[in-house]
Amino acid sequence: MFASLFNDPGPSARAVATLAFSGCLWLAGAATAETPSPEAALNATLVARFGALEWSGDDRYPMPCDDAEGVVYRAEALDGLWATPAPFLQVEGRLAAVYQGRDRWFLNFGEDYRADFSASLQGRALQTVRRYWPDPESWLGREVRIFGYVDTWNGLFIEWDFPGQFCFVDPIPDSA
Repeated sequence: MFASLFNDPGPSARAVATLAFSGCLWLAGAATAETPSPEAALNATLVARFGALEWSGDDRYPMPCDDAEGVVYRAEALDGLWATPAPFLQVEGRLAAVYQGRDRWFLNFGEDYRADFSASLQGRALQTVRRYWPDPESWLGREVRIFGYVDTWNGLFIEWDFPGQFCFVDPIPDSA
């Protein structure tokens, strides 16, 4: 009977077909609303693993590292690589240099910034870190860990976007 409605050119048949189609759209929308989006699922996973994903005045900086879960790569082992061993990495190493630009800081884990592993922060993350850690030079030579999605930019690179991504393995510097 439903299929015959599409063959009937009458106005009532078109109204019934439109109502049926609208009902299907409503049911699909209701099912979609109950299923979390991939972005929401990823956000929930990141919050469960790293804590707050936004920068707020309530966060405590700097943070000591918890025990690492999973594989932790040494920064010096990543120097010179242009292909990442995994899309998401935990990297530990000694900070060799901190470059403080106006809009971005670079944390380099080797002597050659063009090929070593590095991390960066900018925007709101940079403003917050500047407030809590006014002297990043005190981090030099310290063993730190950073987590995140890896990209390539003068070697392998992680963008520091939220608080739990960066922590001190060594004791926290006094000036922090």
